[in-house]
Amino acid sequence: MSAFSIIIADFLYLQSALPFGMDFSPQNWEPVRQLIEILAEKLFNDKSLISKHRKYLDKLQWGPSLGKCETHCVPAKACSQHVGVLNADDTPVSTSQHLFVDDSVYANVYNDNRLRIEKNFTAGIETMFILLGASDLDKR
Repeated sequence: MSAFSIIIADFLYLQSALPFGMDFSPQNWEPVRQLIEILAEKLFNDKSLISKHRKYLDKLQWGPSLGKCETHCVPAKACSQHVGVLNADDTPVSTSQHLFVDDSVYANVYNDNRLRIEKNFTAGIETMFILLGASDLDKR
């Protein structure tokens, strides 16, 4: 915060949010970034978010080759770092969210339906709304 503080008259102003257009991640964003990652993983299994945020999901465009392997695909094998997308009881593992500044970066599995991908998107959307407030484009 101190890097962008300013003094006007006798007042010290400390910036506690990011101005529009900034393209780096200052220290004051780090707690929010960590909360987004944790909360989005916790909300992954809430299927009610899919209908709640359907208007955003309907804006996604899906390529015709989604789920099709054009060449020979080698199946992934679990290891100590990448354990797969299912628990031992075949329930889905929450997709981990990794943020770079304010962009969520993750890989997901498409297994002949979009449910897993939609759950991940809506968990991220809901998390942003919980922490930062609902989107209101009319006020921008």
